[in-house]
Amino acid sequence: MNTNSATKEKLLLPLLFFLLYVLIDVLYFHPFDHNLKQTIFLPGSDAESFIWFIYWWPYAIMHDLNPFITHYIWSPGGVNLTWATSIPTLSLITAPLTIMFGPVFSWNLLSLLAAPLNAFCAFVLLKYLYKNNAAAFLGGYVFGYSSYVIGQLFGGHLNLDFICLIPLSILLFIMHTNKDINKYYFVIIMALIIFLEAGISTEVLATATLFGFVSIMLFFVFEKGSRSKLIVSSLCLLSSYVIAAVFLAPFLYFLINGFDGAPKFVASPSTYSSDLLNYVIPTPITRIGRTVFASIYSRFTGNYAEEGAYIGVPLLLLFALSLIDKIVENRRTGFALLVIFVMVIVFSFGPFIHVNGVNTHIKMPWSFFKQAPLIGKALPTRFTNYASLIVAITIGFWLSTEAATKKRYVAVIASIMFIVPNTSIYNWGAPSVPSIFTKHNILKNNNVIVLPFGYTGPSMFWQLESGMAFNMVGGYVGLAPLPFRKMQVTSALLYGAPGSHFHDLFKAYCEQFNVTYVVACSGTPAPLVQSLKKEGWTTDKYGQCTVYHVHKI
Repeated sequence: MNTNSATKEKLLLPLLFFLLYVLIDVLYFHPFDHNLKQTIFLPGSDAESFIWFIYWWPYAIMHDLNPFITHYIWSPGGVNLTWATSIPTLSLITAPLTIMFGPVFSWNLLSLLAAPLNAFCAFVLLKYLYKNNAAAFLGGYVFGYSSYVIGQLFGGHLNLDFICLIPLSILLFIMHTNKDINKYYFVIIMALIIFLEAGISTEVLATATLFGFVSIMLFFVFEKGSRSKLIVSSLCLLSSYVIAAVFLAPFLYFLINGFDGAPKFVASPSTYSSDLLNYVIPTPITRIGRTVFASIYSRFTGNYAEEGAYIGVPLLLLFALSLIDKIVENRRTGFALLVIFVMVIVFSFGPFIHVNGVNTHIKMPWSFFKQAPLIGKALPTRFTNYASLIVAITIGFWLSTEAATKKRYVAVIASIMFIVPNTSIYNWGAPSVPSIFTKHNILKNNNVIVLPFGYTGPSMFWQLESGMAFNMVGGYVGLAPLPFRKMQVTSALLYGAPGSHFHDLFKAYCEQFNVTYVVACSGTPAPLVQSLKKEGWTTDKYGQCTVYHVHKI
C-alpha cells in the first residue's frame, strides 16, 4: 500500500506542477475566451505558414505524396521542406487533433503549450538535480518563460519556442554519468530525442549539439574525477546520433539534396545578434520597463521577437550570488558553469559586438563559425535560450541548499517579476477567407498567383482552406526557391512596387511558371492592382477578390 502511494505521488506531483505552468499560461493568454478551432493565436504570416505545415504532413501522407517536397507552393518547381521550418514532428504528433478539429486548433494548442512544456522539462531536470520541488518549479519558470521563449512565441516561431527537449537531453546525460539509467535505454531515448528535435528545428538541434559538445569538453577539463564517466556517456551519445541518423536518412537525403539551393544566410548573423545592453534592458515583450527604456531598445538590431537576451539586473545579481555559492560548494562544477555561461553570451554577440545598437566592429569568436556549413546559418541571438537554462540550473541550486531561506525565495520571485511578459501584445484573430477559395471551383488544379503575395498576405492559409484545391505560384516558407528568388518580378510582387518594365516581365513570369489565374484580394498594393488592370486580361469578381484570366503569350 505504501509502495502504491509513493508511486502515485511520484506521478501526480509532477503532473500538478505541469498544470500550474498551464494555469500560468491561461492567466497570461486567456485561451478560453476564444474559439480555438477558428481563432488564431498570434495571427500573421508566420502563424499561417506553420498552420499550413501542421496540415501538410498528414495531408501528404494520406494522399501518398512525398512530404519532403511540395509542389503546392512555389509551383511548378516546388519547395524542399527540409530547408523550411516545416515542423514534421509537431505536425505528426498532433495529426489526430488536426484531422478532428483542424490545423488552427493544433497550432493554438502547440503554441500555448510550448512555454509550459519548456518549464516542466526544466523542472524535471532541476528536480532530479536538487530534489526540491519549489526550487525546481521557480527554476523551470525562468527557463520556460525566458525572454527568448516569450520573444519567439510573439514572433509565431513554433520551431524555436518549442525547446523542451533540451533540458530532457541534459537530464538523460547526467543520469547516465551517474549510472541512474541503463546505457541501452539512454542510447535509445537520446536517439529518439535527436530524431524528434530534427523534426522541430534543425537549427536548434545543430546549436544544441555544438554547445552540448563544448560543455562536455569543459566539464572534462574541470571535472578530473569524472572523465572516464564523461567519455563513456559521450560515446553512448555518439551512438544515439548514429542511430538517429539512420532513421532520419530520408530527411537527411532531401536536406543534402537541397543544399545547393539554400541561401548562404537566411538572415544576417550580424543583424540578428544580441546587443550587450539587451541582457539588462527589456523590450516591448516584457511587462516591466518596456516604456522606460524605449529610447534604448529602439536602437537594437533585428526585431522584438529576436531580442530575447533580456535576463534583467535582479535575476543576474541572484545568478551571480548563486554561482558564487556553487563555486564554494563545488569549485570545479561552478567554474565549468561560469565558463559555459560566458561562452554562450559571447557567442550570442555574433560576429561583431553591438552596444546600444552600434556595431563596434570588435570581432567576436562567432565570426569564425560564420562560414561553417549548416551551423554558420544559425542566428546568434537565439543562443540566449542556453543562457537562460544555465541561469535556471544555478538559481535552482541556490534555492535548494541547506542555507536557503524564505528570503531567497522571495528574492527569486521578485526577480522573476521583471521577466513577466507583456501579454497585451499577444493577440487573437479570426481570419476571413474570401469565397473564391471556399465556394467556387474556378481555381481547381490550376497554377495561381495570389495577392497579397507571399508573407505580405494570408495566401498560405487561403490555399489550406480551399482544401489544397490549387497550386500556388508563391507562398511563404522563408526565402523563395532559387528560380524565383533571383527574379525581379518576385520582389515586385512582394514589395508591391512594379517597375517600368513590369508589364513585359510579368507576362513572361506567368508564361514560365504556367500561371492560369492571378487572384488579387483586399490588401493588394494599389500599384500592383493598377499594373494588373493594364494587362488587359479578362476578369471575374468574387466578393473582395478579382480573378484575372492570364492570356498566354
